[in-house]
Amino acid sequence: MDSNNQIKDLGKSLQQEQKILLATLPLLEEKEVSKFQEQEIQLLKMTAADSFFNSGLILGITLQSNIREAVQLLQEALKLKTELHGEGKINEAKEMHQNSLRIIEIEFPNENYLQIDHYNGLGLIYRDEQQFEKSLEQFNKALELQQGITEEQQNEIKQNGTEFYYPQYETLVNISSVYKEQENFEQELENG
Repeated sequence: MDSNNQIKDLGKSLQQEQKILLATLPLLEEKEVSKFQEQEIQLLKMTAADSFFNSGLILGITLQSNIREAVQLLQEALKLKTELHGEGKINEAKEMHQNSLRIIEIEFPNENYLQIDHYNGLGLIYRDEQQFEKSLEQFNKALELQQGITEEQQNEIKQNGTEFYYPQYETLVNISSVYKEQENFEQELENG
């Protein structure tokens, strides 16, 4: 068996493991769990997201003819990153968004629309951390990418069934939320 086939088999094996992981996470969360078990579940989620990231890289390199599989893996990782952010795992979520941006820049330079959700995700994280300038910078990158999407890319987005594409109004809503947060934060500082 040549190395390309071995890597493809490894990618398929990773996909199977990830599907099993994703199927078990909701079952684990339905049960009453102790603090220790909660930490184990969070670790499991981070491991699953890492696994998606790594297999996305493998598939991106070896299955160029089928970008859909890699995009789906990146989508699953994005969902997990959003959960991590919602659960207060800010640094982990931030790092995973940054890793995904790197993988897209290197492996999918012609599919830069895949970066949009990650810039939006980072913008929300920075907003929550009250790093308003960084937040606006990320949202503006997302907005710039959205405005540059070609008709061909829009068709590809629809074909892949991807969730990465944010309509521009959502990014604009995110931007306005930063200004609102910033105003409230500055008022608190003045009053505090």
